[in-house]
Amino acid sequence: MGLRVLVVDDDQSFQQLMEVTLLLEPTVSDVELAGDGPQAIEVCREFQPDLVFVDSLLPQMTGDEVSEQLRRDFPDVRIVSLSGVQDKNAGPNERLEKSSATVEDVRRVVAETKPRRR
Repeated sequence: MGLRVLVVDDDQSFQQLMEVTLLLEPTVSDVELAGDGPQAIEVCREFQPDLVFVDSLLPQMTGDEVSEQLRRDFPDVRIVSLSGVQDKNAGPNERLEKSSATVEDVRRVVAETKPRRR
């Protein structure tokens, strides 16, 4: 069974781009999408992803709030923040800059992610 990935972003075009990119990866079996924080938490409970990409700017909750909640509820899920603002203090495995991230960056994150035990 392959990786299950959740993409949380309120930009539907970006969601679709990520979905297509991820589904081209042979180790990814399923991709789900969420447009805001509450929806992300609900989808995560049902979908049980291995990896979650979370936009830092979301309606209703910030990306950091969503990530914090997901870390509490699902401590073994890998969470990668998607940010439109460069943050030189964030580690490369924890944050991707939307303006400069490449398909190779997404592939690297996928390759470094291990499936969770369900």
